[in-house]
Amino acid sequence: MVTMKRILILLSTFNGQSVVKRQVESIIAQREVDAHILVRDDGSSDNTLDVLFDLRKKYRNKIEIIKDANIGYRKSFFYLIQSAQEYDYYGFSDQDDLWMDDKVISCIKLIENHKDKGPKLAHVGAISVDENLKKRLQQEKRKPKPSSFKMAIATEYFQGCGMIWNKELMRIVRLYVPRDTRITHDYWVGLLGYLFGDIYFCSKPKFYHIRYKTNSSRDGNILLGRVDRLKKIFTTDSAYMNPAQDLSNGYSSLLTKSQKNFLNKLINYRKNSKNKISILFDIRFKRPTLLATLLFKFSILINHY
Repeated sequence: MVTMKRILILLSTFNGQSVVKRQVESIIAQREVDAHILVRDDGSSDNTLDVLFDLRKKYRNKIEIIKDANIGYRKSFFYLIQSAQEYDYYGFSDQDDLWMDDKVISCIKLIENHKDKGPKLAHVGAISVDENLKKRLQQEKRKPKPSSFKMAIATEYFQGCGMIWNKELMRIVRLYVPRDTRITHDYWVGLLGYLFGDIYFCSKPKFYHIRYKTNSSRDGNILLGRVDRLKKIFTTDSAYMNPAQDLSNGYSSLLTKSQKNFLNKLINYRKNSKNKISILFDIRFKRPTLLATLLFKFSILINHY
């Protein structure tokens, strides 16, 4: 008899009473795995918690609920990471998507087809749909992984709701919590997976990424995303996530000398003109498109990275 792999899905909810039930049930229904959910409610003011407690009664020993105050989704997910017990695999989930029943096992098979041990992360593509599950014209294209260390720093390659990683990577992730509260959970785990583990990608979509009319996120809309980014460049000093200080603080012993040297440039670029010039003219430190790279480098030029 084959023992099913145990996976813990980390879910942060906020005012999701109308959407969370369908997503939770699609996680519990994952085939060929023993799926569990650790959910932290981020101070919902609607009936989200009532829905969750009803689900916990229905799926006994499958759902653990943390009721807590509002701290924002970034801190909420990092709290979940540190609160998780040991499982074979882990994943993130949005509260309002819908997973195909082979999403998790598809990722696990990708990982376990490679017999060598160590930190591993797999991620899958998604179908972007509206709230009626109708396919949207604009679809996000995911790449298997960054082409270099510098591109991994510059770009958010991994979609949290599409990622599954093993307990070996989780041990590395839990070594250090970023002090910079602007860093998102999925960017951080994906970056650590790329730096210290192996990355696998399933290009066949395995979940529906639902875009509601009320979504505040610009995911899937390139034009609106660029407009928002441009506003941030001029109005904040952090238009992009800069993980250099946190990587240096938490993982210096695991980084190569050249990686540490580059991170040091990113840490000190505002005070050291030579570092800034070096970064601006580094053709390997870029985002996926020319326009995205130009905006990125402009934010560095005006000290807003």
